[in-house]
Amino acid sequence: MKRFLGILLVLLLVVSIIGCAPAAQDAADDAASDEPILLGHLTVYTGPFANYGVFFDSAIEYTLRGINENPPLGREVVQLNKDIGTVGESTVARQFVEQDGVTILTGIAADYYSYREWIVEYIGENGLPLMPSIHAGSITADIGGTAEEPLFRGQPMDDNQALIGSLHMFDEGVRSVVIFGVDREEMILQKETAGKACAELGIEVLDEVTIQHSMTYTAEAAAAVALNPDGIILFGQGETGGTLVKNLYEAGFTGKICGETNSTNEEFFNTATQEAISAMEFVRAATYAPAGPDATDPYYAGWNDPDNADVLEGIDNDFNSTYVLSTYDILNATCLAIQEAGSTDPAAWADAMRSVTSPPGKKVYTYAQGIEALQAGEEIDYDG
Repeated sequence: MKRFLGILLVLLLVVSIIGCAPAAQDAADDAASDEPILLGHLTVYTGPFANYGVFFDSAIEYTLRGINENPPLGREVVQLNKDIGTVGESTVARQFVEQDGVTILTGIAADYYSYREWIVEYIGENGLPLMPSIHAGSITADIGGTAEEPLFRGQPMDDNQALIGSLHMFDEGVRSVVIFGVDREEMILQKETAGKACAELGIEVLDEVTIQHSMTYTAEAAAAVALNPDGIILFGQGETGGTLVKNLYEAGFTGKICGETNSTNEEFFNTATQEAISAMEFVRAATYAPAGPDATDPYYAGWNDPDNADVLEGIDNDFNSTYVLSTYDILNATCLAIQEAGSTDPAAWADAMRSVTSPPGKKVYTYAQGIEALQAGEEIDYDG
């Protein structure tokens, strides 16, 4: 694999999960319907991730514009957004499913365990919703991907990001680190995983520090610098990581820093400041890269289309964000799988999610290519 030596490291995410056979009657009902497919988006306008709300909404809107030019089964996909930051993910998920009757529920995140038992039972009784999501990397890999629990993740697992970051630090000659993680389930998982990985690699872990979101971190940065580490590994929201990098610089650190996907967004760079970043040996993040020009050329062409100017504003031109790329891919795959299954039945869809994104089949790089091939009766292998 070719490694990006700039801000990105390539991370290959391989998902292999077991599915079931389609339900013939449900497929026939879906194919005959002209009702829109409702997509409920668990978004964030309040709380620690409030700055991401419009960003995620826009990423979905951009992707659905392309999909709805030739929607699966001829049914337009309609986006609904609701904030989970105040009332919580579980409450809003129930509203979407029980009150709004959404077919697709996306944005599932770290609170999934709190309503998992209920939603699995609901799916068993009602045959919805389908659950593609780019979040919830802390949910263990053995969960989801079945007719009973049709949850598919479109982002690297959180522990995988920690492993890749640790390996990269070792490859770059780092032999001592301080590891920071925000006090959230997924980031504590990353911090602990990185600690174990570094120990296995022979990297001395001088300290593992749990921090709260939206603090100054002046004392924590000074304490870390006093330990004289070769490198810093950090796991936190963009603003958190950026603030920590700035304070590490002000405390005298100029070594090597590695984060995860949140360290690739504009908020991170703005908070860290260019002065602090430039002073370091490097500041990088464990994330992943697109498949190549066959996939990226059409993607970037969409961003250069004046008709998408309003979406560009919502994403603030951060179209290379792993969150946008993941949203684009998981929704394209979701809708191609609905077309392949001829149904929104979870059993048919879960099986089709694997078939449209794996060999054998005609290699396709966009939703438009994929839907055209499927409508012509061809098998496909979507590579985004």
